[in-house]
Amino acid sequence: MDAQALSALISAAAGLLGALIGFAGAQLTHKRTVDLAREQRRFERAQEMRAEVIPRIFAMFHNVDEMFTSLLAVPRHDTNSFRELVEELLEGLLEGRLNTEQVVAPIKEVESSRKAQRDAFRKQMKELKDYWVLHQIWLPRDLRRSFGELIDMYTVEVMKEIRAMNNYSIRTAGLLELMDSEVEGDTKAFHELAAQLLEAQNQALESFEAEVRETRAWLKGERIRREAAIQSAARKILAVED
Repeated sequence: MDAQALSALISAAAGLLGALIGFAGAQLTHKRTVDLAREQRRFERAQEMRAEVIPRIFAMFHNVDEMFTSLLAVPRHDTNSFRELVEELLEGLLEGRLNTEQVVAPIKEVESSRKAQRDAFRKQMKELKDYWVLHQIWLPRDLRRSFGELIDMYTVEVMKEIRAMNNYSIRTAGLLELMDSEVEGDTKAFHELAAQLLEAQNQALESFEAEVRETRAWLKGERIRREAAIQSAARKILAVED
């Protein structure tokens, strides 16, 4: 092969190699562009879901906070209302305007109202936990852990409150038995019964307050600090200015 033919062959080979390298480079650039686009879309999707999930979880926590605080106030509210109720009902019983069944009925209504309030809270807690289980996957690891720990703490404190409320209900159940006492037309018996009822209610309240003292402290202290820390972390993740 003469020098001219060899030179032409080398030039052709070099041209082909250059074309192949150029094609391979273009393919690699295209793949990188596609990968970056996919990664960007995954990031945008995650941020979109976080922007939806995080505020929703905070809103549900807010509802739980309010309802739990209200539950803790039920016995004190019951006691204040009970004082007025006892005077009104037992006067009616003393004067013969009411019978024992009519006296007991309003107290049972109070118990039914208390149960409805507790059922509503139980439903709200379940909604929070269910939503958390389904959507925690969208949260970064640290925020997921912080939310999970707060939910676990809430569960522990709710169980304490449930035990305290069950004990309170057992103690106040004796009030209905006292209502069976015969006081019709007997002023002295009326005053004695009223005093017994109010004393029993006060003792039930004092016992309840002692049992939930730590829970109240948690709600006003540790719970607030943790929620504030989680909110601060969430704002950074969502790129929201503090």
